[in-house]
Amino acid sequence: MQFSNRFIGIVAVVGAVAIVYGTFGFRAVPGQQFGSAFFPHITAACLALTGLAMILGPSTRPWFTLPDWMRSRRGLRAAALLAGGIAWVLLGPSLGFILTTFLLILALILLAGGRVLIGLGVAVGLTLLLHVIFGVLLRIPLPFGVVEGWLI
Repeated sequence: MQFSNRFIGIVAVVGAVAIVYGTFGFRAVPGQQFGSAFFPHITAACLALTGLAMILGPSTRPWFTLPDWMRSRRGLRAAALLAGGIAWVLLGPSLGFILTTFLLILALILLAGGRVLIGLGVAVGLTLLLHVIFGVLLRIPLPFGVVEGWLI
């Protein structure tokens, strides 16, 4: 994906504002001429000036352009990986590790063009393997949910 200089400039100015906002809670250092917010303010000023130069400079390109692969099925698959990770974080605590992981793996296999029966087997196997590795061997506390309630 390609972004125009104006878009990147706007992001830079917003970042500079965020840096300055983040320094409001910094305390003054006793006996020092410059406080702890001095260098972040210099960084923010440089970032803002660079962003303004990018915004005000000449630009004939559109705000952003998508490469061909992002408009194809490959782009959908790449977006599905990101959406799957976000979905796991949002659904994992309520559905539990086993059900969420099973559904995510199955959905990604089917989206990649896999067969349903093979996808079911692989999803069950990977879910159990991941549960054993992380929940049993590494003793990482995994989200407890619907299926875990049936197993106990």
